[in-house]
Amino acid sequence: MEDPRPGPGADHPARLSPRAIVRTLAASRRESSTIELKGPIRGVRFEARRGQGRWVLHQRTRTGARRKIALGPWPQVSIEEAAIRGQAAKRWFKGKLTLGDVLARYDADVLAAAPSGRPRLRSLTLLMAPLLEQKISRIGQKDLMRCYDEIAARAPVHANRALAYARAFLAWASEEGLAAENPLAEFRNPAYEPKRFTVLGYDELGEVFAAAQSLGYPFGPVIRLLILTLATRQQVASMRRGDLDDALTLWTLPQRLDDQALALQIPLPQAGRRELQLALCHAPSGSDLIFTTNGLTAVSGWSKAKRRLDGLIWARRLARYGERAQRIDWRLQDIRRSFVTFQAGRPGKDPTVERCLGRIASIPLADRSWFFGEGALEIHRDMLDRWADDILSEAATWAEG
Repeated sequence: MEDPRPGPGADHPARLSPRAIVRTLAASRRESSTIELKGPIRGVRFEARRGQGRWVLHQRTRTGARRKIALGPWPQVSIEEAAIRGQAAKRWFKGKLTLGDVLARYDADVLAAAPSGRPRLRSLTLLMAPLLEQKISRIGQKDLMRCYDEIAARAPVHANRALAYARAFLAWASEEGLAAENPLAEFRNPAYEPKRFTVLGYDELGEVFAAAQSLGYPFGPVIRLLILTLATRQQVASMRRGDLDDALTLWTLPQRLDDQALALQIPLPQAGRRELQLALCHAPSGSDLIFTTNGLTAVSGWSKAKRRLDGLIWARRLARYGERAQRIDWRLQDIRRSFVTFQAGRPGKDPTVERCLGRIASIPLADRSWFFGEGALEIHRDMLDRWADDILSEAATWAEG
């Protein structure tokens, strides 16, 4: 077998590639020690151990001591991104920090391990794009608000979210000693957000389920599994082969995604198993990810897929109802809200409903041991089976009409 590690004196920027990294990860599963590859810039290394990979920077401090700084995991951090983070970490050692440098470190230390890390990074980058090359010590509230106003003029809700992410980011930078203060500490979202409470009926959920079939892989099975499992978008998109049992009846959420003390298990209804079998037939064979287009990262492009799905539903409604047709104003997170509404007859925050949604934080401490037990799993399975039967019945009616 070809050794994936570059030899001494190799031109590592040219030799380092996703294919070489995949070979290195495969080799690391058979070795007990860590395998290391030279990174895209001096000091940056790729470490592979037991099939998992990460980027690190080897750097000497002013006292001459050697330090190893984590830059983030592979494949969430690409080769190009590892180079950017490595340069930012080097500038941090020299005391010449820009806002972009601090954001890169925040991404490596905080966002890389967060379930919503990628969307939050995109929002932060969009909000602070004009300021990324400026020194963080010179950025004040007025600078940030000018950036905010540009986004709020066209997307006020997104602007509020991005500002909340920026407030948390700058609070972290202040705590880490990378910024003197948080200029947004006392600032609140100025844009008005109209409240919305959309609940989809069983008939509308059936429409969405049936229309999703026309999207094909990966978004067709993904959206159908969102409905059938009631999991979050991030959880389904990041599903891996190793998270499923051999019979495709049980899905174990990795702790990095559900952030629980114990790994949460989700039973898969029969319809969900069919969707997974279909997805596995189309998923890249060399990737552990089930829903991916490049074999390296979880599927992206949700907004475009949602527009396509809305177009399919609207075309069918026009054909059926003509001028009386109305659009469905909905979002993917409305699926979970609809389930909760249908269970509204249960008193208080019923642990069985919270179990189906994976929301352990809302469960009293006395009930949390039950949350992960076999009894809760069986109740969860029964509720999802009945939920899937109702959705499939409506989807069949919509398809026949």
